[in-house]
Amino acid sequence: MTTATFRQLLARRARLIGVGLALLIGVGFTTMTMLFGEVIEAGFRNSVGTEYRAIDFVLEANSESFTGETIAAIEATDGVTDVLVGSPLWIEAQAGSRVTSIVAVDVPDPGGLRDGLVLAAGRLPESSGEITLLRSAARELRVDVGDTVSLAGPYDEDTGEA
Repeated sequence: MTTATFRQLLARRARLIGVGLALLIGVGFTTMTMLFGEVIEAGFRNSVGTEYRAIDFVLEANSESFTGETIAAIEATDGVTDVLVGSPLWIEAQAGSRVTSIVAVDVPDPGGLRDGLVLAAGRLPESSGEITLLRSAARELRVDVGDTVSLAGPYDEDTGEA
């Protein structure tokens, strides 16, 4: 039985080569698709997820901001160790002729949220006029620690100002 199967395979070598190539291409495509998906997911986690690495819950207000009473109630909840109140703001950063959009967020107070931040270089801002950039934004702007970066807030259509 095995001998007959091998004889038939050898008699039709072109088909055997075609099937082998099809299998190779299929396995290669599947492997690359899975690898590409993992790379995209890891990149997303590193860029977006860094901010939320040490956070268990994120609460967002639908239409109005949280009141002081609501924030106090959240802080008083059992198991809550840190609360960071604020909302991200998209702004433009410029260094020389290079411009990129970045998300501005408050630096957390000392505690669990702040301890979860890992810097590639430098330190967290300690006074006004200081910022920390994501590595990708620093690369886009081609700046290093200590370089000057100009920031412009969002454009207000009502006033015509940034």
